[in-house]
Amino acid sequence: MFPFGHIGFTILLLYIVLRLNGTGGPTGTRRLQTSKARATTEKKGHFIQISDIDHIDLRILILGVAMPDIIDKVVGHLFLADTIDNGRIMSHTLLVAIMILALSTWRFRERGFVFGLGWTAHLFEDMMWNTPETFAWPAFGLGFPEREFDVMNWIEALRSDTFVQATEAVGIAIIIILIVRYSLLNRKAISRLIRTGHLAE
Repeated sequence: MFPFGHIGFTILLLYIVLRLNGTGGPTGTRRLQTSKARATTEKKGHFIQISDIDHIDLRILILGVAMPDIIDKVVGHLFLADTIDNGRIMSHTLLVAIMILALSTWRFRERGFVFGLGWTAHLFEDMMWNTPETFAWPAFGLGFPEREFDVMNWIEALRSDTFVQATEAVGIAIIIILIVRYSLLNRKAISRLIRTGHLAE
């Protein structure tokens, strides 16, 4: 999956998680829950108390989504170019994703959960189960498969792969919906998004 697909689908996944967690979807003008409301929610047995979709730090989510590629493509295509030349290695393993999700949630609570969710979602959006040597590492050995890097493969996928085209289109549609829903093209909204990562005040 490419950038717009990754970002759009992960935001959609986060929205679903928030709904299941009972902390709500978009609220427009609703503020963060009071401490009393948070305590009440925690007593109901929710896994973690997190904000509504308006007040999630999307900067952290996007960083989590991008991190597996940032790490693996630098390591795999630059430092390991003469050996495996693979941009999907350690950071694309389920073991590492689960560790990141668990440790970041434990250490940083909401922000850590959002980061870890983005990281983990990236693997499933890339359909890493189709490469079990990486996805289930180290179950099939400690090494990673070779995968020669060619930027033309990316261009060709965008040009002719219907799955890539469809997922990018859906991702772009989700982002456009957010832009329209939260009026994100005005200066105030852009400034708030950059400063806080929040969709609303």
